[in-house]
Amino acid sequence: FFVAGAEDPVGGAGKLVENVYKQYISCGLKNAKMKLYENDRHEILNELDKEAVYEDILNFLSLS
Repeated sequence: FFVAGAEDPVGGAGKLVENVYKQYISCGLKNAKMKLYENDRHEILNELDKEAVYEDILNFLSLS
C-alpha cells in the first residue's frame, strides 16, 4: 500500500510514488494499492487528516 502526501516534495508531489506503484503493477503484483492524500506533505501520520490515513492503512491490512 503506497501512501503519501500529494504535496510531499520528497515524493515529487506524488509523481515518484506513482511511478514506483506502476512499476510494482507492471511486475505482476496484483494487490498493490496507492493513495495520495490531498494537501498533505511528508508526515502523513501527523497531518490534520491522520485519522483517515490510519483507517485506510488498517483497512488495507485487514483485506490483505
